[in-house]
Amino acid sequence: MLAIGIDNGVTGAIAFLQGAAAELYPMSTVQRLSYTKKKQYVNLVDANKLTAILVEKIAEARKADISLFAYIERPMVNPKMFRSSLSAVMAFWDVVRILGNLGIGYRVTDSKQWQRRYLPAGCKGAELKKASAEREQNDYYATSPEAIRLLLKMDRKKRGSEK
Repeated sequence: MLAIGIDNGVTGAIAFLQGAAAELYPMSTVQRLSYTKKKQYVNLVDANKLTAILVEKIAEARKADISLFAYIERPMVNPKMFRSSLSAVMAFWDVVRILGNLGIGYRVTDSKQWQRRYLPAGCKGAELKKASAEREQNDYYATSPEAIRLLLKMDRKKRGSEK
């Protein structure tokens, strides 16, 4: 199986994992005029570029007779951070729409499921953001595939317990 891990925010990334092989791409974005009355620009997921990457991966998977499945991080929603939350939700629905249009199954996962393994115990709020940013800066390319492996393992364990 080709597992796809998506941190769907405009500063996020998309990782592809098959066995020990892993590829990581930054989330492609595009600037558009804001949806507000104030003249400003917002970053949005570049749906065309994301679709092109996924179409290429679908073709590779079909050629190798491999299934695909995606894990999408739940968007951050915090009323105190309205603009950031709105951006996160818009990016989330862009990604969900693209996956649906391409026929790629997905599961929404909370970042807490993988953060426990990679971040210091007891981190909350601003500490969590800081620890996550430091971890990302130090070894994001190693952490992202590991997070997907952890989610796959959790899914397998869950399916085994449901039988």
